[in-house]
Amino acid sequence: MNEPDDYHISHRPRNDGPPAHNLLQGDLVPKDVYDRPDFYTGDPGSMSFRQSVAALMRIRGKPTAQVMVYRAGPRNELNTGDWVSFSKRYAKQHGMADDPTEDVPVWGFKVRAKDVIWPMDDIEEFGYFGPAIRLATPATPQESNLTGFREWFEQS
Repeated sequence: MNEPDDYHISHRPRNDGPPAHNLLQGDLVPKDVYDRPDFYTGDPGSMSFRQSVAALMRIRGKPTAQVMVYRAGPRNELNTGDWVSFSKRYAKQHGMADDPTEDVPVWGFKVRAKDVIWPMDDIEEFGYFGPAIRLATPATPQESNLTGFREWFEQS
């Protein structure tokens, strides 16, 4: 098997940010991150933003909760230090090539919330810092992280 670094980009997610289940841990980010997540993305109207926020709200305060993350990559594996998103759409956008026949597939992985770290830039981008996972199933349209978004939206 090839080493994980044979297809990684040089830009890597930071591992010193807060865990996805508690973005306020360590007082590293402003306290409004849960009330105004739209301040922490490039496109707060996008489906990928809504999927990301819904996942964050669902796992908030639940470090052992299982959550679906997505990654565009040439193989169905997830390695420590890989970029991930709670949005399949966001991962798909990052795997698109100029020639659609060269698009990179998107893989879905169920992971523990405590293993997903926010590098503190875009609320749609996270790093995975848990154990390596092999032989994941391809992400399906039925997999969604929208559960919880309606509740957050109605409270805003």
